This record gives sequence, structure tokens and C-alpha cells, in this order.
Amino acid sequence: MLQYTSHTLNSIDIKTDSKSPLNPLEGDIIECLIKFKINNNTKPFDSFSIKISKDLMCSYIGDLNFYDEKKRKIANFSYDYDRQCAVYTFTDYVEKHKNIKGGVLYYFKVNSRIVTKSTKNLKCMINIDNYNYSFFYNVKYSQNKTHISSGVTDYNLSKGIITEIFYITPKNLDLKNVTLLFNSNNNKELLVNRKSTRVEIYDNTFNVNLPESFGVNHKYLKNISCQFPVVEEDMFVDKLNTVSFKKNQMKLNLPSNKSSTYIIKIITKVDSVKEKLVIETALTDNVNKNNKLCEFIKAVAVKDSVRILNQVQIQTFVIKKIGACLKSISKPCLLYCNI
Repeated sequence: MLQYTSHTLNSIDIKTDSKSPLNPLEGDIIECLIKFKINNNTKPFDSFSIKISKDLMCSYIGDLNFYDEKKRKIANFSYDYDRQCAVYTFTDYVEKHKNIKGGVLYYFKVNSRIVTKSTKNLKCMINIDNYNYSFFYNVKYSQNKTHISSGVTDYNLSKGIITEIFYITPKNLDLKNVTLLFNSNNNKELLVNRKSTRVEIYDNTFNVNLPESFGVNHKYLKNISCQFPVVEEDMFVDKLNTVSFKKNQMKLNLPSNKSSTYIIKIITKVDSVKEKLVIETALTDNVNKNNKLCEFIKAVAVKDSVRILNQVQIQTFVIKKIGACLKSISKPCLLYCNI
């Protein structure tokens, strides 16, 4: 434990654990256990702050209050949005006890908006008051496929919303009569219909770099969603430049003779997922329906678990590649996955 003196803390011990290289698209995270020894002169309502570098994001899910080794609350957690840091404010516990020790377990993920490509020796920082702790990781994103690739960039459990980003023809190949099929694999928890599903369609007219992380900045893309009217009836249509829905499925018909890359953002409502949420996606030839250029399945499962010193919601992503083995990933924060 490092000897460190401040108004509230006498010593700090930080331990990080993760595999290397990290692949954020497969849900890889960094576990960070921070232990403290409290200054005996600390009073109630005194506080200290924890700030992480912009390369990282914290899940901030579950009970992040500061406890002693007997799990008695020492300080309350809050988040200061102006300073972008976690703040711990001490309770009256510090008046009743001396030589206090405790800790909190954090889960960090790589910020895909900042770290947009595979990176070696990424320097990450944790700042606790005036103490700086640095560590290094290699980040390796999955390689994008030729015709289509996708990443689940947000899975908001509290709002019941899942967001998936698709790159279609990222290599600028000339695909004609392409149709994107998005459906729930007969899973009723995923609500794919006109009312609960929003489709945003962008054209990379200006050849903006499309990051491996799927953290693409949409303001530099051309939003062409208005060119794709949504069919009112509950039926699929073959007409180009249309979005249609049928039986919890969505069909997007893209124009022919187009060589630029499309970025498709699908925001879908999720209704009370208990165990597993399955999403199927296929890129097909709109003329020859049997010609599937690419097809894959994603399955998302959600479970609750209690971890050291705090309770954290765990999201489990199970990814199945066609013709490949199942791969299970159990991580306790907002996750990304890629096919």
C-alpha cells in the first residue's frame, strides 16, 4: 500500500486486472480495486474525488459507496458532472472509528469515442485527489468484415433500449440491391416494429474514417433517413429505399449501384429480458433472396450478481458466428460486441 498523505487519506492501494490485449467489442473490461486507509483527523462531510482519464469509461452501476472491511458504510458516492469525477463524502462513521480501512471495486471499459483504433501501450490514469496512478494496456479491436460489420454500442437496462451500429460495405464495394434484415429470432422481448424501433441511415459521402470501435461521429456523416420512408402496413416490400416491418422483423432496402458506405443505427425497445435476448441479422441480395451475403446471430443475456464490496449488474453477451463455436463473455458493465 502506497503511503500517501492528504486531508482525508493516509495510504492508497490500486490493483488492476484484465487480459491483454483488450477487445472492447467483445466486452473486455478492466477490474480496478481501490483500497484506502483513512486519515484519523477526517471529519463527517469531508470528501475526496476519483477521476479517470478520458480513454476510460466507468459503468457506475450498482452500489459504489465506500465500505470498511465489515461492509459498514464509510462514505457516500456521488458523481460530479461538472468536474467529471466520482466524489466520496464521509459519514459520521469516521467520528466513531479510527484506523479505518476500506475499498471499492470499479469496472472500466475503453472509451470507443476516444480510442477509435487498435492501440499499443495505451496509457490510462486514475487521479485520487493529488495522487496519480498510471497503467498501460494494449487495445485490439476485431477486424471489420468486407460486406458488413456491427457493434452493440449501448444496452440501457434501466430504459430497456438496445442500440446497434452497422457498417455496410465498409470497403466501398459496389453491392447492388442489398437488403438488411433485422429480427428477434422469435424472441418476444425484442420489440421490432414501427412504434418501438427507430432506424437512422447515414451515407459516408465525405469518406469519414469509420473507426474499428464503432464510435463513429454521426455529425460528419450525411443523414439520409428521410429518403427511406417507413411502410405503414405490417408487411415487407421489395421497393428500394424503404423500411418495412413484419412479425417482429425489420427490412431495409438499400439503393442499387451505390458504392459508398452506409452506416445504419438501429435503436430498439427491449421488454423485460429475463434470461436471453437473441438478435438475428442478415445482408441479402434483394433480387435473389437465397443469396445471403452475410448472416449472424447475437444473443444477449442479463443476470444479477454480487461482487466484492458492492453490487453490480452483470451483462452476459453470448456471440455466435455462423459455422463457429459459441463464445461466452461475462462482464459487469455496458458492453460492446462485434460479429
